[in-house]
Amino acid sequence: MNNIAICLSSDNNYAQHMGAAIASVLKNKNKDEFINIYIIDGGISETNQAKLKEFESKYACRLTFVKPDFEKLKNCMTFKGNHISIATYNKILIPEIIPAENRIIYLDCDIIVRKPLGELYNKDFDNNIILGVEDVAAKNSAKRLGLDKYINAGVILMNAEQMRNENIVEKMFNWIAENQDKIECHEQDVINSVLAGRIKYIDDIYNTQVERENQERFCNISDPVILHFIGPKKPWTLYKPLNVTHWGKAYFEALKGTPWESFITEYKLKSLLYLPVNILYPTGWVRTLVRNIFSVKNTGLKDKKIITILGIQFKIKRVKRIK
Repeated sequence: MNNIAICLSSDNNYAQHMGAAIASVLKNKNKDEFINIYIIDGGISETNQAKLKEFESKYACRLTFVKPDFEKLKNCMTFKGNHISIATYNKILIPEIIPAENRIIYLDCDIIVRKPLGELYNKDFDNNIILGVEDVAAKNSAKRLGLDKYINAGVILMNAEQMRNENIVEKMFNWIAENQDKIECHEQDVINSVLAGRIKYIDDIYNTQVERENQERFCNISDPVILHFIGPKKPWTLYKPLNVTHWGKAYFEALKGTPWESFITEYKLKSLLYLPVNILYPTGWVRTLVRNIFSVKNTGLKDKKIITILGIQFKIKRVKRIK
């Protein structure tokens, strides 16, 4: 059997979504692959741990729960009201708390895997420490931190052995302590800053960052290996849900056959209550249709707008009133 090590990190609130991510890995693995799954436990209940362990009886895999050293995260920061919790920093502890693995794929919980991970897992590091995909907002983030490039840290292949050899975890926490004022994108800023020049960039198919329709860089990827639902809109949210509906369905497909399968029916029933809201914020082809019937869109210029009426666009310049 070919062993593949993956790691995810979650608190109890995201246990179901992590379950969907793990299910997608296992449903799409090759028959000759054995998946070692490490779960960094940020407070997962015994009930949800038991549900996650059920995967071991259905697939060739082993689940191991790992407790992070929360004391090490005391200087890490998140932003009030943000959908991201302090658990996101757990990934930088991986080389220390999972010493048995020399290479490991880290996956955020808001991902869905569509193909076997063997090809990603066996990629050559070429003397680098991290493999990842350029972030959707790489240009702005790189400029903010004075970097040439910038990856999205939601899907990365880590050279854990080399990170231990070079004390990278300690260097990351030192950088956090010294650069609190620079951190906006949490551990992603830390990884990019500390490992600048030691990151190998891989194809977008390994971290297809789904956020909205017609996202120029990712919308034309027809067969991604890994979908990553970035941003606050997720397939499972009821209020203003993810509007890339053809990929959002992959989340519900992954839930089928898991202990959380009943959520699919619950979601459909609850969505009826949100129907008035979602009519105002339509998704998919309905959104496109509504926008073509009538829409008002701002342009880069403050005094200009684009109005669409029955598919015809009009550029309107706002007239300034002279008092």
